[in-house]
Amino acid sequence: DSMEAIEALHFTNRIWTTFVEDLGSSDNALPKELRANLISIGLWLLREAEDIRQGRTNNFEGLIEVSQIIRDGIQ
Repeated sequence: DSMEAIEALHFTNRIWTTFVEDLGSSDNALPKELRANLISIGLWLLREAEDIRQGRTNNFEGLIEVSQIIRDGIQ
């Protein structure tokens, strides 16, 4: 594991934990269905990042691809 990979996994965990918490808040103004879909995606990303950290998978490409799709969708 490179330091860059470890830092990327920690960043992914921090950002998506924050997003999921915000999306679950009643104060979030996004439509309920969109919030639910984004929470589902976020939970998948968090599980996948943990599986990479634990050595159960090496699916960095999946994390990157899904993150890019989300990024492109909110721009």
